[in-house]
Amino acid sequence: MVNYTKGEWKVVKTHDAVLVCSGQKQIAYMLGAKNKQEANVQLIASAPDLYEALRAIYDDVGGNLTIMPSVRYKKMVKALAKAENKND
Repeated sequence: MVNYTKGEWKVVKTHDAVLVCSGQKQIAYMLGAKNKQEANVQLIASAPDLYEALRAIYDDVGGNLTIMPSVRYKKMVKALAKAENKND
């Protein structure tokens, strides 16, 4: 199980930065080129949803490579290992 800040992650814009927050907790603070910072923050804010969706697909597939091409399966396993800090 991944121990990340639970709850909905939302994008909050200020006059000079874009943040990702969950309730009152700040997750990320992004400075830089406006179009890049907004795109990066949107991706960061979607991370918990993406993780949960990918974990559910992995659990449903259960190693059954007839359902999913092996290249995609390997990418999925690699992404989950990175999110779960299981890279060796």
